[in-house]
Amino acid sequence: HTDSLLDEIGLSRRALQYDLTKINTCLADHHIPPIQVKNGNCIVQTESIPEIEQLLQTRASYLASSQERMTLEAIFIALDNNQTTLEGLRQELDVSKNTIQSDLRVLKERVTDSGLRLQFSHKDGYYFEGKELAIRNFISDELSTVKNRGVWQMIIQLLNRSVCQVLQCKEWDAYRTVIAAIQRYGDAIAASFVEQFVRHTAVMILAAVIRDHMTGQPIAFDPMERRTLCYTEELEQVKDMLRQLAADQIVLPKDEEFYVAYLLLGMKRFAFEGQSNGDIMEMVDAFLRNLEINLGKPIERKQQLREKIALHMGPMYYRLKLVFHSSNALLDDIKQMYPWGFAIV
Repeated sequence: HTDSLLDEIGLSRRALQYDLTKINTCLADHHIPPIQVKNGNCIVQTESIPEIEQLLQTRASYLASSQERMTLEAIFIALDNNQTTLEGLRQELDVSKNTIQSDLRVLKERVTDSGLRLQFSHKDGYYFEGKELAIRNFISDELSTVKNRGVWQMIIQLLNRSVCQVLQCKEWDAYRTVIAAIQRYGDAIAASFVEQFVRHTAVMILAAVIRDHMTGQPIAFDPMERRTLCYTEELEQVKDMLRQLAADQIVLPKDEEFYVAYLLLGMKRFAFEGQSNGDIMEMVDAFLRNLEINLGKPIERKQQLREKIALHMGPMYYRLKLVFHSSNALLDDIKQMYPWGFAIV
């Protein structure tokens, strides 16, 4: 019964409904009938139980939805230092060649929206063709969709393996090394980071290491973008962070310091001082004035609201300034768990 299940696992009814949707998506991907809820009971077809048990005993990657599987395929193509082939993807993901081929057809269409092309050669296997920043932004967008812990762990294992291969060193947890470096950076600038974005940025920094060695094409920022980044106090701290990473064998070309700053500026909750931050507060004040006009009355606790809105507008300001597009990693969850609130917003 759903009530006893909720008590046992400590979920809300809405959260259970969301989890069942995800579970049923996974079951459908493996041609297993869905779990149904009737008269307050969760019902599993008796003949499906052995298939579900077998599924649970396989690798975490096998529990990925079709969308998560395609994300894994995209990340393998972009970041695996070894040649990425149909057979290699099949072995990594434990699915049939037909499934991989079907996924790649969809992926080939999807990457065109990012200005990329999915190509194949007998020498290099599958690879993405396009501007380096567009490839990295596509990887970043794909990472933002990953909720499955097993899938995330596979990505980290791939990164650690590829980093060790390109740096020609024995295998170690490069991912944790970068996480620690980001946390030290946060302490240095007295910033508060959301853990999910720390993980995401650590992956993208390692992706930069791998891509630099695979392609020899670091991100080339134009002079205006460089000047914009040079105005930020964080750039010097980024340089220190990269020197520390270099001491830990994780070496990036000098040009990549701008890319790392570009990533980290999207995470900071800014303390508002200086000319740029004055511009931010002017935007906040203009927004609140318009809001009061539309409400037809003054806003209560206006100063408190002003400070909280500024926490959101600060990162937005720098993303716009750097032409840095960032998707909300929680957006799909918000839409499903809070549809009424999302519709109002």
